[in-house]
Amino acid sequence: MKGSPVPRDILIFLQTKVFPHTSSRLLENLLQCSKIMLLQGGEEQRKPGLYIVYSGSIVVDSQLLTVGDYVVSEHGVRAAEETIVIYADYECARPVLTLSEEEPCLVGELIYRDPVIVDPSAPVIEAVKKMYREGVSSIIVVDKDGKPLGIFTDTDLRRLVALGKDLSRPISVYMTPKPLSIRASATCMEAAFAMMNRYVKHIVVVDDRGRVSGVVSVRDIAYAEALGPLYMLRRIRNASSIDELALRYRELVSLLRREARRLHPSGGGREAVHMVRMASLALRGVMSKAAELAAKELGLPSDGLAYLALGSNGRLEQFLASDRDTMLVYWEVGEQRAHVFAERVEDILDRIGFPGCKHGYTSRRLFYSRGELLEKLGSMAKSPKDENIVLLSMMFDAVDVWGQNGTAEWVRRNIAKLLSRSSSYIMGVLPAYRPRLGFAGRLPRELDLKAHGLAPIVYTVKAFALAETVWEPVNTLDRLMALVAKGIVPSDLAADVAEAYRVLSAFMVWSQALHGSTRIDTSELSGFERSILRSALRTVQRFVDYARRRG
Repeated sequence: MKGSPVPRDILIFLQTKVFPHTSSRLLENLLQCSKIMLLQGGEEQRKPGLYIVYSGSIVVDSQLLTVGDYVVSEHGVRAAEETIVIYADYECARPVLTLSEEEPCLVGELIYRDPVIVDPSAPVIEAVKKMYREGVSSIIVVDKDGKPLGIFTDTDLRRLVALGKDLSRPISVYMTPKPLSIRASATCMEAAFAMMNRYVKHIVVVDDRGRVSGVVSVRDIAYAEALGPLYMLRRIRNASSIDELALRYRELVSLLRREARRLHPSGGGREAVHMVRMASLALRGVMSKAAELAAKELGLPSDGLAYLALGSNGRLEQFLASDRDTMLVYWEVGEQRAHVFAERVEDILDRIGFPGCKHGYTSRRLFYSRGELLEKLGSMAKSPKDENIVLLSMMFDAVDVWGQNGTAEWVRRNIAKLLSRSSSYIMGVLPAYRPRLGFAGRLPRELDLKAHGLAPIVYTVKAFALAETVWEPVNTLDRLMALVAKGIVPSDLAADVAEAYRVLSAFMVWSQALHGSTRIDTSELSGFERSILRSALRTVQRFVDYARRRG
């Protein structure tokens, strides 16, 4: 249609049925460089490129596409009946298929000054004077190549003064070694997550050679992205009573719902994945504070017992429409005192409105001494089916929330050891989690994004990790990369699965924010949305099939 006026009816069709979240300008440009084709039933069009069904239907790789659907095909399409398609070659279609005109916030863009650095042999007092002159709250200690060795902040200075330390000593003595660092090309969301995970307020930005480029703070990122979860986590940790914790929890849920509404799935899934990770950390902070308040109330020390998060929170994959799965392990505290503690923590979480697992998988039920737990794990591993599969799977996601650190790792290590090379676990898990696609790859009218989208990825990756003794890391995407490193999953398949995971995460976050549920009515989606969702589910199916063959 080059040189011709853009047909108004076709532009409206693209805006309402196919690409509702793409600007009119991009769609007008698409129509200027595209062609309208009339295909008879059975007729093939072999040109590679983008095909949008305007009327009728087409078949691509045994997949039936109807009005509003689109496909990018290398081998062309075949009309199932008399059909009108809008065709664009790759160059013409590329601006629309990039999903979003917005560029993500990059860490490197937040650096507004040269880094303030110091040699490791410099006295603390000289470093502090330099910080004062430069007007900064941190200084980076670097080696002769400009690579970071440590960081020293104004918080460190206040601690040294309060303790009466000698400020004439080398800064290397008092710096925090191996500071948290990130590449300048990383997104602001990635930096925010890293800082939340390490409980720090500064992150060192490095170039491709690992040399210091600058420092970015929590405040810098908050101003750039308005990342409320960062500040909510700090407020949760500062809560001094159950009533205050309840208020902070309600504020967190409201903030997450508000933030999620802007993460439409057509914008890609990377931002959604990072939002879910930060939400999980904030929700974990709620559980940790509840345990802290309960321990203070009961006069319990933090040694000799451990309160753990299981399931989605352990994997950093918990969002709004998700309950809590928890467990208590004790060894130096008496059974009665430990039981009272578990009941009190769960009571607090119930009271503030954080829902417990509807199947009862909280520390009220999952309550073991170390010896009892080891015996329980051995018993379940001998018969990995039914509820045993559920419990083993949840416990393999365990992370420490409060109490003795290292307990969750001990749990995961033992489960991995017991199920190492176990094909029975894989074959037991896979039938329960399969993506839902109908004849010719059609989407069902109603789809549970969690049960039939993300769960097949999560549990297939987890099954491989168990069988191959990959007990660390815990997050699904991180586990997937660990499996690639061990040669268990091909890198090209893993890349496709990771992208499908991000797309499905974006849909799920969006659905939870709008409808409070992980279920969506696919008939209400645009053709563009249905297409990327269908493609993601086909990738999931391919991954499950691969696991079946290998298992």
